[in-house]
Amino acid sequence: MLPQWGDSWSARVIEGARSAAFSLGYDLNLLAERDEPGQDWHERVVRRGGAGVVAAMIRPTSKQLDMLATARIPLVLIDPPTDPQSDVPIVSTADFEGGFTAGRHLGELHRSRAIALAGVPRFRWGRARLEGVEAGLASTNPSSSFETVEVAWGEPHSVARSLKPVLRNLDEPAVLFANLDYWAFQVYDLAAELGLTIPSDLAVMGFDDEPAARYLRPPLTTMRQPLTEIAHLAVELIASDPTRKPGVHNRHEIPSTIIVRGSTAP
Repeated sequence: MLPQWGDSWSARVIEGARSAAFSLGYDLNLLAERDEPGQDWHERVVRRGGAGVVAAMIRPTSKQLDMLATARIPLVLIDPPTDPQSDVPIVSTADFEGGFTAGRHLGELHRSRAIALAGVPRFRWGRARLEGVEAGLASTNPSSSFETVEVAWGEPHSVARSLKPVLRNLDEPAVLFANLDYWAFQVYDLAAELGLTIPSDLAVMGFDDEPAARYLRPPLTTMRQPLTEIAHLAVELIASDPTRKPGVHNRHEIPSTIIVRGSTAP
């Protein structure tokens, strides 16, 4: 079950789930999660039966969790925005570690100012990445300042609206970390509008490794999120231990990989 369709993020998740499901002899059904009062995906799953549910980027309600548990249909979550109060297995990117790697890389540029785009509301994985970036930056360039600029999730113009006043007054070379590549793409547009050059005026780094990142000018440095591997493991967990006994280790994190490109050239 996914919250969105038709983009590279969902395509990579589907591919990982598909490869695991087919190798294990399962069929794969795709569901859309919608933020509506009458959302009944859990009821439909129970009526149909099935080996289990993998839900990406959502936090199920207590009612949904209870209904699946009563029907003995196991559930695995991929990157929930907040942790559920249950023993539901979670598979995710190692967000703090990925942020730490990004912060170390940006700190090695030895610039005195660092800016990070922080999503609002502060979802679990976004907070972890920012905490990692700040710690990684401090480990390689402790004299650098660190400031966050809040960006509203899902608002197309929020990056430009929030970041423009900051970049308009940029009086020294800086580094910028964007929690999503999609936000970094908008930083490129804003920098061009303000006459700033990447990377000499502003070194930019994203997180995800969207396909378009390599085609920007200069290509975007980013953290490659292992979405295919995450979804593959989530389906394997459904198959390996359907009883989900309380007390077992139920959080599984897969490291991201730094992809260094021209947007952070020294």
